[in-house]
Amino acid sequence: MNYRIQYNNVKRSVTWEELNQLKKDILWIYDENYNQINAAFVPSYSFKLKYHEYLFLSRDRHFTDYDFYIDGTLIILLAVCVEYLDVAGGDPKTLSDLGLQNVSDSIRQFTPVSDIQGRLKNRILLGLDIASTLTDSDLLDSDLNLYNKHNGVPLFYDDINELADTVIKAYYVNK
Repeated sequence: MNYRIQYNNVKRSVTWEELNQLKKDILWIYDENYNQINAAFVPSYSFKLKYHEYLFLSRDRHFTDYDFYIDGTLIILLAVCVEYLDVAGGDPKTLSDLGLQNVSDSIRQFTPVSDIQGRLKNRILLGLDIASTLTDSDLLDSDLNLYNKHNGVPLFYDDINELADTVIKAYYVNK
């Protein structure tokens, strides 16, 4: 089977090995961060793929795990936002390496096909908006009170575990 990513001016094939690595990353995030995405751990030394591009995987009738990959990619991007915003103990490198603007542009172009995907998209956009207000010195300030930095912080973290667990739990229940 030939997997493809196509959005904007990006059009490329996705190898089986690449798709398999994405699956491993999704399952690792699910396992490591179930019920605690609000304190997500996304080690930059392991998470190297351009996750935002996978939101544009071509769907065909033979791609039976399509929803798993899209939902899982959204969960990874949510976790990456949380990791970036965790100034005291998080690692901003994964989102920085992806490029905050690249991720933001991709998320804005992504068209959800379910309510949960829409809710995840909106939450990620809010996280990216908060992240865009942080300066380099903010990211080095372990005493930074993020709630004083952006008025959307409470909404970003409100029920974030339940939101992510809706996808994660459904995966394990339906497996």
